[in-house]
Amino acid sequence: MDRMRAVVVALALLAASSVSWAEEALTDAKRADIERLLHVTDALKIGRMFASTVTQQIERTLRQLRPDIPAELVSVVGEEVQKTIDERMVAQGGLMDQVIPLYHRYFSHDDIKAMLAFYATPAG
Repeated sequence: MDRMRAVVVALALLAASSVSWAEEALTDAKRADIERLLHVTDALKIGRMFASTVTQQIERTLRQLRPDIPAELVSVVGEEVQKTIDERMVAQGGLMDQVIPLYHRYFSHDDIKAMLAFYATPAG
């Protein structure tokens, strides 16, 4: 009898865990809302700030190592570095793809919708 009870409990736990797993799948709608929230809140700004810092360091280093390089060329290099980092942040596997699972894990779709609603208000 104890063995049967253990099997029933194990099956019940397995069924419950598979149901909760199915409920936690990242839907296309939730993913789209998370992406929208990231844009609305400018959450990726820290990545852009990092890119800006790296770009400034590259430009500074170029000017120190090669003062003969025209300033326009140094600026173009900086712009290209910034552009590449910005593209990589939203590219497949980039920062956006790494942040979305975190929002999915810690916030329900209703939470995401509520945050989007808040940011659509004057106070947001």
